Amino acid sequence: MKINILAKGILLVASISVLNAFSQNCGKQSLCKPDKTDGFDYSSQSRYASLTTGEKSRLYIATYASCAYKISVCSEANLGKINFKLFEKVREKKKIFKDFVKGEAPLIVDDQGNQSYGEAPIIDTLYDVQVTLKEVEIYDSSKGSMSYEIKKADKTKNLVLELNIPKSEQPTTGCVNLLVGTKRFKHISGKLVTE
Repeated sequence: MKINILAKGILLVASISVLNAFSQNCGKQSLCKPDKTDGFDYSSQSRYASLTTGEKSRLYIATYASCAYKISVCSEANLGKINFKLFEKVREKKKIFKDFVKGEAPLIVDDQGNQSYGEAPIIDTLYDVQVTLKEVEIYDSSKGSMSYEIKKADKTKNLVLELNIPKSEQPTTGCVNLLVGTKRFKHISGKLVTE
C-alpha cells in the first residue's frame, strides 16, 4: 500500500516537472525591446501573456494628463500577424423627458353658476440625464504599425486595448508582450518639459 502511494507521488512530481518544462513563461521574455534613449518608463503598465490563436483579449490602460505614452505590441512568430485596436471610453450625456409638473386646476363657473374644475396647466417639465459609456476607436494597427504614440494626454482617459490573434487550423499558443511607456511633463518657467 505504501509503495503504491509512493509511486503515485513520484508520478505526480514527474508530470508536474514535465508540464513546467513545456509551459510558456512569457514574463521572462522580452519580445518588444524598449528604446532606452526615448525617455519613456516602461515599468508601470506593461504586460505579458500567453495567448492562443483565434483568441481575443482586452486590456485596460489609464492615461493621465500632461504625460506622453508609447504603446507597442509584439508577439512570437507562431501566432501569425496579430492586430490590436485602441478604444477610448467616452461618456455621453443625453437629456430625456421624465414628467410634467401641473399647477392647480382652475375653478370654472358657467352662466348658470355651476362650478367645475378645468384642466390643470403645465407649469414645468422634468428631465433626467441618461449617461451612457461607449468606446470610440482611436487606433487600428492593421492600418498602421504595431506601435502607437500619444504625444501629450490632454486629460485623464481610460483606454481599452483589444488584441486579436488570428485563427489557425492547428491551435497554437505563444507569448504576447504589451509595452506601455510613460513620459511625464512638468512646468518650468511657463514651459512644459519632460522630467
